This record gives sequence, structure tokens and C-alpha cells, in this order.
Amino acid sequence: MRLLVTLAVAGALLAGCGGGTSKPDGAPPDDTIPPSSTATTPLDNWHSRDIASYDFLYHAGGMAGECELFVHVRDGKVASATEQHPCWLHANDAPTIDGVFDTLAKEYRESDQVDATYDPEYGFPTSVSVDRIRNAIDDEWGFGVSDFVPK
Repeated sequence: MRLLVTLAVAGALLAGCGGGTSKPDGAPPDDTIPPSSTATTPLDNWHSRDIASYDFLYHAGGMAGECELFVHVRDGKVASATEQHPCWLHANDAPTIDGVFDTLAKEYRESDQVDATYDPEYGFPTSVSVDRIRNAIDDEWGFGVSDFVPK
């Protein structure tokens, strides 16, 4: 019985953990940036780089499976994309990094919880975990960027 009470208390404490915000710009919660800081949002960091041509690996996954696209962006537009293996995400749906930020902003507006990590140098989202409806089953998904190479 004591074990059940301990597990119930631990579960209640853990349920209160986690992040998620309603910030529309893909930024982390305001409380993660000290008030005296001159830090900018990850989106501001990305835009300040003014990189129009780059390659990256976009990954997305959830109940529909895992997908990876190798994306080539030139002059701010997707020039080509290659599916790393057949999956639900097609090459003609490949995003730019601005498109990844758009998806992140949409999820911040519409989902119950979003947790994101960002590249420390360029600011793009490296890993995003989305829980659309808290306490629903199988609605979670994630996406992010890796293997970024500016051109």
C-alpha cells in the first residue's frame, strides 16, 4: 500500500513538470531568458544569419512512422529534397527552416504542450516534441533539423 501511495505522489509531482507555451514566434518561454539578458529568440537568431542557401536533414515522426528528408534550399526556396526512406512525408512537402519555424509556431498556438531545443549557433529547432491534446493517446509527434550546412 505504501508503494502505491508513493507512486501516486510521484506521478502527481511529475505531471506538473514540463513546458509548453503559447508564444507564436517559436521562442522559448519568457522565463527561460533572464530579464537583464540581451538574448534574442531562436527565430531572431536564425533571421540575423541571413542564410539563403543551405542543406539540412528534416526529421518528423509519430504514430504514422518516422520520416527523414534531406533538403537543399537555394535562395530561400526548396530546390530539391530526397526521402531517406519511403514514408508519409513526401519530398514535395519539404520545408525550409523558416517553414520549420512556421510549423513550430502553429504547434505552440494549437497544442497543449510543446518542448523545443534549438541549435546554439544558428537558432533553428533541432528537436521539437508536441503533445497536441494532454491525456489523449497517440497524438504526440515530433520534428526537427540536423546536419545543417550553410552554402
